[in-house]
Amino acid sequence: LIAFGKQHQLKISSVAELIRYRLTHEPTVTRIAQGRVNTKMGDFRIYAYKDTVEATTHLALVKGEINKQQPVLVRVHAQSGLYDIFRELQDSTAWTIENALKRIAQEDNGVFVILRYRDSGDEIIKSIKHANADDRPVEFPWRESGEDLRMLGVGGQILNDLGVGKMRVLGSPRRTHALSGFGLEIVEHV
Repeated sequence: LIAFGKQHQLKISSVAELIRYRLTHEPTVTRIAQGRVNTKMGDFRIYAYKDTVEATTHLALVKGEINKQQPVLVRVHAQSGLYDIFRELQDSTAWTIENALKRIAQEDNGVFVILRYRDSGDEIIKSIKHANADDRPVEFPWRESGEDLRMLGVGGQILNDLGVGKMRVLGSPRRTHALSGFGLEIVEHV
């Protein structure tokens, strides 16, 4: 690509550089409110973010002080009502909201981001009918295909706004694209 750009006198940019530019000039997520919330796991600061693309509100719960240079425990949870209910009933190893907040509460600092998305009734019905036809257990859909990158972008913007830099992620390793564009680095998976 670099050789092609030089040959045709074209400028080349990385995906991370494009993300950095868009964060500065075209953010799609804006902090709209903040306060404190008491939970059975302890007190957290709560932040509300308006998502201009999805026309919804996402939340972040923060414990302690966040420093870009110090690794912070982070969980980004894509909330989807029915999926969350059945995931907790079916998978005891999953990071539920409660388990993740308990784990973050054990640390000096941490961030729990809740990305709010709507359940797709048609997808749920389709899953039930498909499973019934094959006489196998139902697997509930929790997001549309292709939504991973969108969630990464929204979560990245929120974490960047909160001052997160280095992250210890609560969850399994996943392929993430151009996190450096958000000023984020994963240093560990927990």
